[in-house]
Amino acid sequence: MSIDRRTLRTRQAIRDVFIDLLQKKSLNKISVSEITNAANIGRGTFYLHYEDVYSLYEQLVNELLENLITLFHHAYPEKGSNNFMVLSQKLIDYIAENASLFLLLVGQDNEGKMNQRLKKIFVDQVIEIEQIDKSDFTSIIETSFTVSGIVGVLTDWLMAGMDIDKEDLTGIINELIQKC
Repeated sequence: MSIDRRTLRTRQAIRDVFIDLLQKKSLNKISVSEITNAANIGRGTFYLHYEDVYSLYEQLVNELLENLITLFHHAYPEKGSNNFMVLSQKLIDYIAENASLFLLLVGQDNEGKMNQRLKKIFVDQVIEIEQIDKSDFTSIIETSFTVSGIVGVLTDWLMAGMDIDKEDLTGIINELIQKC
């Protein structure tokens, strides 16, 4: 079942306003009234789509992470290949396309929960794809180490204003993955 265009436009307007507000203030300071006024919609319309501001936030995060997982599965190299260039490129492109949202999520995450969540998702994905035995602690630690490093580099890249261009970063990350 497809969603009609009005619904999509309304959701996008809500999200755009919400992201704009998140750039100016913390999540717990944003009200439904602020969102609806800025999006020029009624409160009832907001509640048709989201339970509250926190559910809107969670849905944004979940969609972002689900898209990363889908992208990861489609771009992960086939068994026996050690070329992670396509995967690196697609991840970096996706993060760059959604940089403002990633920056908000990582920047407002004083406790590091977003980075932890990203690491867990990618470690779990590698373990599943590579069929790593849960008792193979060396492989699990190696995977965790590699994923933590990549997530850290990507976070630093975003936070530093993406000074290095995407192609160079892709090449560096691919080389690092091949060394691990």
